[in-house]
Order: sequence, then C-alpha cells, then structure tokens
Amino acid sequence: MTKIMVVEDNRNNMRLFKQILFEINEEFSITEAVSGTEAIKKATEHIFDIVFMDISLPDIDGIETCKALKKMPTFKNTTFIAATAHALKTDKEKLMLDFEYYLEKPIDEDKMIDLLHEILNE
Repeated sequence: MTKIMVVEDNRNNMRLFKQILFEINEEFSITEAVSGTEAIKKATEHIFDIVFMDISLPDIDGIETCKALKKMPTFKNTTFIAATAHALKTDKEKLMLDFEYYLEKPIDEDKMIDLLHEILNE
C-alpha cells in the first residue's frame, strides 16, 4: 500500500488532494499535516512513499520542512512533490533543488494524476 502525506494548510486544497488521490486509488494511505512542524512530527511516527508539500506553510516553510525530512534515514526513498502557486520559472528552478517534482496551484487534476502514474510506474 502506498503511504502518502499531504502537507497543506488550506482546507479546500487538502480536500482536493485527497479527492484526487482516492480517485486514483482508494487504498492509498493518506496522512494529513497542516504545518511543517506537524509534518516533521508525523514523519517520526510513519514512513511515507510520497509527500505533497505546500511551500507557504504557517510555521516552517515547505522547503525547510522538506530538507528536515530528507535528513531522516527513513525518508531516503521518499518522493517529494512541491505544490505551490509560486509559478515563476526561477521559483520552479529553486524548488527543484530540493523536490523531485513540482505541481502548480491551482492543482490541475489531470496533471496530478499523470504525475502519480509516472511516480508509481503505472
């Protein structure tokens, strides 16, 4: 079973992520976190295959949260996906230094589905 953590402080975006993920595979195990601090705490309790990370979080931003998670030995094989409205080319290039993939907000359902199929090799 694929374990996914969605780190997102906006309830509507969280709902959309979960809806799309369950459309792809209702057996995904999805964990929610609404802040960088909560994501780091949950990362000490679980191992995740994929992490969707909002960049603009209320406490620790998504980039720093990603860096903290990647330092944990249990996250060596985790795929990190930045999800942000920061859509300038320079923003994307900066994010790709820490993340394997990038999704622009508002989330395009088809792009997210295609990305997950690519990651999961389906």
